[in-house]
Amino acid sequence: DIGYIQPDHAVKRNPTPIREIQMRNKFSGIGVHNSQLVLRTNSGQFVALRTDADVVRLGNAKTSRQLGGQPETVDFTPIDGPRGTSYSLKRAKFENGSEAVLDSRFLLHLRGDGPQITIALREGLVSGWCEKSGFFGQAYFALDGQPQRNYNAAISALNTFVEPL
Repeated sequence: DIGYIQPDHAVKRNPTPIREIQMRNKFSGIGVHNSQLVLRTNSGQFVALRTDADVVRLGNAKTSRQLGGQPETVDFTPIDGPRGTSYSLKRAKFENGSEAVLDSRFLLHLRGDGPQITIALREGLVSGWCEKSGFFGQAYFALDGQPQRNYNAAISALNTFVEPL
């Protein structure tokens, strides 16, 4: 039995373990329940985008019973994406003209009367981009690798999107 052996100088070991980040994009609808934006999963459960103090979090999936009622949601429907891209897009259009676009890169784009906001759908503390203030969130998602804990503009944009719904 002859095995392949790499010389020690060719093996680069990273002592820091890579932490897995749980991302979500398997949603079939979106709506508002108890002043929170909720996403309906493909299995019929609901995940809420919560604003806790000065951060935005994506909660765990819950049934309508656990939420205390059935949220009214708008279905996501497939739309054409930009030519030459390999990701898919789905849009939910609300009666007031606001829209939510979900893309297969785990991003949720919200466009309404206020500033546009894009949220990386990571379980727990979310990150994203707000038209008003730029990047917010964890270093993992930042181009410069620096976290931005200022969620105030993102929370304001999210509330402005949710209020008329």
